[in-house]
Amino acid sequence: MLPLLLALSGVACPQPPGKVSPETDAPQEQDRKGESSEAPDGATKEASVDAESKNERAEEPRSEDGFFMADGSPEPQACTAAADCLGDTIPDVRNPCCQDPTTLRPHARAYRKWVGEWRKDNCAEVECPPPPSPSLPPDCAFEVDCVDGTCVDACS
Repeated sequence: MLPLLLALSGVACPQPPGKVSPETDAPQEQDRKGESSEAPDGATKEASVDAESKNERAEEPRSEDGFFMADGSPEPQACTAAADCLGDTIPDVRNPCCQDPTTLRPHARAYRKWVGEWRKDNCAEVECPPPPSPSLPPDCAFEVDCVDGTCVDACS
């Protein structure tokens, strides 16, 4: 009954993928997401396909020794002097746009700076969850040094 009323009222019913469009009597071409491959202004979606291809080629974030890594990242614990190091939380490897409030690790200031730059380019739309109630970390976690080119803390 409803399709009959819609047909009489002139309201078009959406067509499932691959069905014939009453306006063109030709099958509608569908893209991967079920949308028509023609933009509203009649242009093709080549620009969006190009953007999707670039996103698919972008490197996925990875983890090395518990640190988030991506293209261009410096070695997280590389240093030449104790001043290059700090003891602080590190990015969450599952969501590098946010800090992991439970993981305190010695790392290089250069790594921290790189993470900040990476986040500017990749995290504009991300909202991080609020951190849990803080607990007092041991003092040794903040006593950092550079030993054999690696940031270390006094806990280990």
